[in-house]
Amino acid sequence: MGNINTKRDYTDVRDIVNAYAKLALAPTLSHTLYNVCSGKSIAGSEILDMLKSSMNKEDVQCEVDPALVRPTDIMDIYGDSSRLRTELNWQPTHAIDQTVKDFVADASK
Repeated sequence: MGNINTKRDYTDVRDIVNAYAKLALAPTLSHTLYNVCSGKSIAGSEILDMLKSSMNKEDVQCEVDPALVRPTDIMDIYGDSSRLRTELNWQPTHAIDQTVKDFVADASK
């Protein structure tokens, strides 16, 4: 794999759908652009650890392939959802660790 130490803003799809619904059903909106995001970043390595833990596969080892590491990768990306939070009283309600657990449980069916 590539660099899993980069940090990204992960948001549960259920929270995203809720935000889209609020936007679509709002009688009026003050802006034309809104960011749907958690506002926090988390490293890919942390997501991997959550997956391994949820799957009871803590002993799985991963290796970085230097050919897959992008030298221009931005190390930390996160969004600002303050417009959604302020105007539509939206906020994410699903913690990313629960998202991972729910994903693993659903994939195991």
